Amino acid sequence: MDTLASTLAHPFDDGTAITLERDLREAESVLAPDGSRWRTLLQTVSPIIGRFSAAEILRPLNVFTRHPFLLARFGATAFLPAKTLVHLFRSERTKALFAGLAAHSFLSLDEPLSAAFGIILGAAAHAVGWPIPRGGAQSITSALCAISPHWADKYFDAH
Repeated sequence: MDTLASTLAHPFDDGTAITLERDLREAESVLAPDGSRWRTLLQTVSPIIGRFSAAEILRPLNVFTRHPFLLARFGATAFLPAKTLVHLFRSERTKALFAGLAAHSFLSLDEPLSAAFGIILGAAAHAVGWPIPRGGAQSITSALCAISPHWADKYFDAH
């Protein structure tokens, strides 16, 4: 995987895009007038997200967490629907950036906990960058098909 200084870009219909800088301070500057709100939302989670494994983040909630105070602070905001949380921002572009991150979940943006995905992905983008597979996203599908041709035939025939 490769990472870039601007970890991701969210495109708009008019041909422009908003970028998310990996450095949280730079992102604050780029996302003005919403930069300070963006920083406040992500600054608690971003510096430590690298300490968590994917299994810790994606598994069901454990009441006996190793990080109770972080979980409490995160949960208070993350429980909201993403559609509600975007009202923190003034700029339609920043709202779209956050909604785009949150839309990577299986939840509708008006469901509780959908904001969690936007926060986690935003924090990860600042902490470690946005992973981009060498050869583009198609390389992931190609690799999966290469390791299991029988599975690929069944999957693609069904769709």
